[in-house]
This record gives sequence, C-alpha cells and structure tokens, in this order.
Amino acid sequence: MKKLSLTTRDLMTQALIAATYFGLTVVLSFMSYGDIQFRISEFMLILIFFNRKHSIGLILGTLLANLLSPLGIVDVFFGTLATTLVCAVLMHAKRPLAAMVWPGIINAVVIGLELYWILGLPLAMTMFTVFVGEFSVTFILSLFLLKPILRSKTLQRIFQ
Repeated sequence: MKKLSLTTRDLMTQALIAATYFGLTVVLSFMSYGDIQFRISEFMLILIFFNRKHSIGLILGTLLANLLSPLGIVDVFFGTLATTLVCAVLMHAKRPLAAMVWPGIINAVVIGLELYWILGLPLAMTMFTVFVGEFSVTFILSLFLLKPILRSKTLQRIFQ
C-alpha cells in the first residue's frame, strides 16, 4: 500500500477544505442538521475524485461542524463516522457519478440510526428523509456539475 505523505501545502489545503465545509454547514445550519437535512457542504465530497488526500479536510470539517450540532458529541461521533465511511468508499470508486449514490445510502443508515436512537424518530422514515437530503446535494448536484468539472483541465488543476 502506498504511504500517504503530507506536505505543508497539503496541510494548508486540508485546513481550507475543513474550514469551508464547516463554514457552509454553520451558515446554513437551519438546513444542515436534523432528520430532514440538506447539508450543501456535502457536495464537497467530489473533491475526493481529484485527490484522495482531500478526505482529511472533509472528515475534519464534518467533525468541527458537528461540534455545533443540536445533538452534540453524539453527532460528532456518528457524523464523523458516516463521512469517514463515505470517503473510504469514494476513494475506491471507479465511476464517480455512480459512486455519488453512496453518501445517501451510508448517511441514511448511520445518521438514520443515530436519530432513531437519540431522538426516537421513526427509523424507516428518518432513514428515508436523510437519504433524500443527502442524495439531493450529492448525486443530483453531481449530475449537473461533476462531468463539466471532470472535463475541465483548469478546474481539475484547481481541485487537485
């Protein structure tokens, strides 16, 4: 297995990704938390297709954003777990657009179970609403934006 090495530039890039994810989530907090969530910052998962190292910034951003969640430390654990699992799946994806279904599935299960256990929300309905929110901001946005980004050499250079 190839060793992951991080330069100072890599660390700064990951800090910027984490800060952007955190900022988007917090600014849009009214729709970022709960059983019906449209966490726009989740679209940043496409960064993994340009550089696997970007998963570090995404996971850190999720951890920091969930520190402000109404569910507190429980959401830090479950939300970070969900993002870590999603990043692991996306890092090994052969077809980026098809892979963007996985964030919805993984979050539906992990966050759906969290909300069921902590808030007592109905499990099936909660998993469904979490899936719809996540699917909307990952897969649906990817339908329109991922191919143009992958085709543009300039944008690829920026995201790497």
